[in-house]
Amino acid sequence: MDKLRTTALAVWQAKERIVLLLMVGFLCYRVWIVWRGGEIAVAPPPKAPAEEGAVDISLPPSPVSRGVPPPLSELTGRNPLWLYSPVPGGSSTESQGGNSSQEAPDLKLLGFQGTGEKAMARIEVAGRSKYYKTGAKAGGYTVVRIDAEAKQVDLTEDSTGRSITLSPQG
Repeated sequence: MDKLRTTALAVWQAKERIVLLLMVGFLCYRVWIVWRGGEIAVAPPPKAPAEEGAVDISLPPSPVSRGVPPPLSELTGRNPLWLYSPVPGGSSTESQGGNSSQEAPDLKLLGFQGTGEKAMARIEVAGRSKYYKTGAKAGGYTVVRIDAEAKQVDLTEDSTGRSITLSPQG
């Protein structure tokens, strides 16, 4: 029993060295695999969304759309570090959103992300909201132009070629 206790105590006192040796041994093994010309297995990239340029999102309501009292509403603005943060001026899901055309009732413009050529428009199509880039298909329509500064999105209906301009209602 004394030998077992002495061995267990020696292993316990050298546990850091044992872990270090295991880590160095594994590193040497991986270097040896690469040195031989072997491949390191890498996980495949995630699948792309079904529609080209569409990003599927499901977000909780933003703080702006929760009915914040007017004195505190200035404190809940756009967070530049959060991709899905609403644009100031109220393009939130509950308070605003809609379309300027009566011809496309199944489409609602909810907001924008980014500016210039990298701008994306958040459009609700048949109850599902996604971010769309220029050239993306959105429920039978093609996004032709996104103007985040003017808060407008131009769409063309795929079946008829008719053009529609969406803007948030406010």
